Order: sequence, then structure tokens, then C-alpha cells
Amino acid sequence: MGGGEWTAGNWSLKAKGAGSRDAVRARDAVEALRGLEWGEVAAAATDDPTLEEISKFQICLPEGLERRLVAARTYDAAGAGAFVQAHRVPLASGVGGR
Repeated sequence: MGGGEWTAGNWSLKAKGAGSRDAVRARDAVEALRGLEWGEVAAAATDDPTLEEISKFQICLPEGLERRLVAARTYDAAGAGAFVQAHRVPLASGVGGR
């Protein structure tokens, strides 16, 4: 994000030692989340080879269906999108104004 030490909380983004440019970049990054297609994010996350088997039938599925199954069972894409659209993440540090 830039300078300083950043801490992401459930309802805020805190910074120590960050300048106003860093705050603007952080705010822009959070706003960019609103434009994501969360279904695609969930599908991409299923590429992680460390994911556990979630169904005994999973190994029988073609790769595309397996990925859809893992995404549907482990990620709430619709909920993530709704949350990001409905909530504003404040910068609790006060840098760069509100």
C-alpha cells in the first residue's frame, strides 16, 4: 500500500506512519473491490492445491465441475459482493482526511 504499517480490521483500515498519498491509494484499492466479479474470485481461489476434499464424490468430477463445487461450498461470492457494495471501509488512522 505504501509507507507505514497497515492493519485491516473487520470494520476499518488502520495505518501508522502513512502519508496522505498512501491513504488515497488504500481508499482506491478498497473501492476497486466493488468492481470485482466475486464468482470469478471464488473460482480462481479454487486453484489452490492445498484445498481439502469437501466431498467424497469430488474426485469423480471433471475439473470444471470440481472447481464449481469447491467454490460453491467454500466461498459466499454473492455475500461478499453484497457486503462490499453496502459497506464503506473507513480509514481509522485519519491520514488523508475522510
